[in-house]
Amino acid sequence: MPALTGDFQRPFHRLGLKTYPVAPNTTIYKGAIVALITSGTNAGTAVPASDTANSRVVGVATKPSANNAVEVMHGQVFAFAFSGTITKSNIGQPVYAIDDNTVALTTTNSVKVGYLVDVSGNQAWVFVPAPGM
Repeated sequence: MPALTGDFQRPFHRLGLKTYPVAPNTTIYKGAIVALITSGTNAGTAVPASDTANSRVVGVATKPSANNAVEVMHGQVFAFAFSGTITKSNIGQPVYAIDDNTVALTTTNSVKVGYLVDVSGNQAWVFVPAPGM
């Protein structure tokens, strides 16, 4: 395609919200960190995030879901509980899922939730990017 010589209405996808199927026999609560299973029988389905191999965080649930589709939000900053010591000196570092509500600077399987942008009291404020970013 040649360079533009005038205005162009570029097609786009709306970022920030995406819906995923939920793994069988799984409940995801509103506000939960949500991951996709990346391999195996239930690959491509959503589960509550945890420090489990073969999963990738895709966002935060906007409403509860049980054995149905779940809508997740990404590209935003969310407050999460944290495990271990996190201080303002850690801002900019990646944080990883412990469970669907808790992040840490290091975990066994390094399931990345996003990047630390602030620490306030007992909350880690984390930018959760779109999947793949």
